[in-house]
Amino acid sequence: MVQFLLAPIMCAQSFPKSYGHTQFTLLAHPPNGETICHCSTCGKKCERFFYSCYECSFNIDIVCLSAMDMIHHTIKHESHDHQLIHVQRPALFFCLACGTEHRGASYLCTTCGFWVNQICASLPRTVKYRKHHHQLALSYSLPDEYYQFRPDCDVCSGKLRRMHWVYLCVGCRYFAHVNCATSKAEPSRLTHSSCLAMSSYLFDCFFFRLCLDGELLYWT
Repeated sequence: MVQFLLAPIMCAQSFPKSYGHTQFTLLAHPPNGETICHCSTCGKKCERFFYSCYECSFNIDIVCLSAMDMIHHTIKHESHDHQLIHVQRPALFFCLACGTEHRGASYLCTTCGFWVNQICASLPRTVKYRKHHHQLALSYSLPDEYYQFRPDCDVCSGKLRRMHWVYLCVGCRYFAHVNCATSKAEPSRLTHSSCLAMSSYLFDCFFFRLCLDGELLYWT
């Protein structure tokens, strides 16, 4: 495990030049006065010193960096090749495990930008879903041999995405979103028009569209 030593004083020059990322460079100021940089962890505008990776457009300011105790909050998750740091400060981000927007504690890879919420990072390897007679196993992507058939979630009937985690029963070819398989609420199978009438807002992302109403997710 890589050890990170953070200086006890708020001085930009005292922080390490390499922050678990071969391309991270400490910038004393934004590249120019016209550039607007936002911290990838807290979403606020970067002021003065910050770390930045031009290859993956990842930025982290001094305040967020100092709030992370890397020595005690770095993990190696079996779903990912690199170390993940524990982002304790709430941040609005798109979880690459469940495919939904989150705001809260999370785990982040500063090497490639892989970002998962804390709940997904702690998901059990198997779960027993109340409406299926076998245990469901956690897969960190939809296997190619099943993706070619474009299966839907057997709980909510929503689309499954290859890059997102899924619970499945291989013998029965039963598939479920991780949120659906672990939710205690009854799944919704509302139409998109009904969903829009109820939902509090519509969220656009570059993978798909979601309608959200409280804790329920309505896939379109």
